[in-house]
Amino acid sequence: MEWIVINTEKDILDIQKQYDNFLDAEIVRFGFESGNYIDSELVGYEYMKNELHVIFQRMDINPFEIEVVFEGMRRINFYAPLMDERSSCISYAKFVKNDSFIYWTKWKDFDPYNSEHLEANVTFIEAKKAMWRIIC
Repeated sequence: MEWIVINTEKDILDIQKQYDNFLDAEIVRFGFESGNYIDSELVGYEYMKNELHVIFQRMDINPFEIEVVFEGMRRINFYAPLMDERSSCISYAKFVKNDSFIYWTKWKDFDPYNSEHLEANVTFIEAKKAMWRIIC
C-alpha cells in the first residue's frame, strides 16, 4: 500500500476514522534510525534523520495492521504496558498538530499548545512529519 502523508486536519480525520481512533490496537513493534554513523576511519557523520517506525495491530481486520513513520522525531514518551495491568490494548489514541510538530498520543485531552501537557507523564510521540500505510 502507498504511504499517506499526514499534513492537514482532514488527513488526521482520515486516519482516525480508518483505524477507529486506535480502539483495541496494540503497538507491536517500533524501531528508531538516527541516520548517524561512524565510518571505518572513525569519522562520525551526523544526518539527524531521527525516524521512528511504529507497527500497530488491532482486533479488527479492516485494516488489521498499519505502519506509521514519524520523520524528524524529536521526542518520545513511552510507557510500556505492565504485567499487572488488565489489558495493554489502546482504548483511544489520536494525532494532533501545532504550528511546529505532529503528535500521536493516547491522552484524549492532549493539547499540543499546552506546555504542561508537553511535560506530562503520558505516552506521546513528537515529530516534524508523519505518514502511514496499511500493511494488511
